[in-house]
Formats: sequence, C-alpha cells, structure tokens
Amino acid sequence: MDKKLLSVERLIGLTMIIMGFLNILLSLQDDLGMAPVLMFLFGIILFVHSSVETWHKWGVICLAVAAGILFKAYEVDPVITYLYKQILFNGTILAVIIFMLTHPIKSRS
Repeated sequence: MDKKLLSVERLIGLTMIIMGFLNILLSLQDDLGMAPVLMFLFGIILFVHSSVETWHKWGVICLAVAAGILFKAYEVDPVITYLYKQILFNGTILAVIIFMLTHPIKSRS
C-alpha cells in the first residue's frame, strides 16, 4: 500500500483509540454506550492494520472483533460491562507498557 495512505490510516486509528479510551476512562463508574467501545476497537483495528507488518496483526484484529461481539452480547449485565471496561482500560495500559519496554529507543548517533 501507499505510505501516505498507511500514515493517514495510522493517524485516524490512533485518534480513534485515544477518543475511545478517554470515553471509557471517564465512564468507569457510569453507563457506557456502544459508540466509545466501537471507536476504541475500530481504532485498534486501523492502527494495527497500518503499523504491523507480520502475521501477528491478524490475531490482534480478530481479538478486537471478538471483544466487540462479546461486549454487544453482554452489554445488558452491569457487572460484565464494568469488568469489560476494566479489562479494556488495564489492557491498554499494559500494552503500552509492554511496547515501551520491548522497543528500545534508537540513538541518533
């Protein structure tokens, strides 16, 4: 694919992840609609599709789709919804920490 298209897809995906994550973060005690979760999951799909070049990206995309289907199926139960929000929130923080620890900073020399 074209590098410009991939960079736009990565930017849109990152924006959707941030907006969905902030909505999930701010609604930890309140009801959560379907729109922030879908925005977050679609952002993950777009970002992974444009950033990862190995076969692992299809597993992450399948997990994001499965998470969206599970949330839609169990959104009526408040306990499941609360646990789902906690998993999304803590999983995102854990993924960022793992990414930061496993990818060393490149020196400019």
